[in-house]
Amino acid sequence: MSGLLHNAYLQLGGLRQLQHLTLVRSEMSRQRERGGGYFELSLRAGLDKMAACKRMVTVRFEPVGLYSLQKEELKWFAKHWPVLETVCGYHCDELGRDMFRFR
Repeated sequence: MSGLLHNAYLQLGGLRQLQHLTLVRSEMSRQRERGGGYFELSLRAGLDKMAACKRMVTVRFEPVGLYSLQKEELKWFAKHWPVLETVCGYHCDELGRDMFRFR
């Protein structure tokens, strides 16, 4: 994990009152991706550092379909974010959908 990504997860993990998270890919971030740099919401990248965000209600990805999640991350969300209601805008090959409702 890069130092920048590690710091981003630590910062987000410190926001214990965080309820709504929207991750947006701008044109600039798409250009950086070609060089390998973008924010990845995955366990492999350090998502576990956000376990203290127990009040998370929604996670959105924009534009829709550019982010990928695995079933493993959805299970993690359910376990660590007990009031989470919706994750939307991602692509999940394992589930074949782009929105998941927990409640």
